[in-house]
Amino acid sequence: MTRLYILEQKIKTLELIIESLVEELIDEGLVDETRLDNTIIDKIKLLNEQIENEKEEPELLSIPFFGKKGEA
Repeated sequence: MTRLYILEQKIKTLELIIESLVEELIDEGLVDETRLDNTIIDKIKLLNEQIENEKEEPELLSIPFFGKKGEA
């Protein structure tokens, strides 16, 4: 098994757990489905904005220095 496969299985497992918990909360009337959906959508939009901002910011490249100490 590759590391990617293991991570994929973990994500799928978490997805199933979350879906089951949400369904149970909605069925019990403890959570309003529409309000929960709107909250999740808002958070996903915010996350996407943060990701886009990260893409636009230039990355600082760290260039390794292999000389003797004190040389710059």
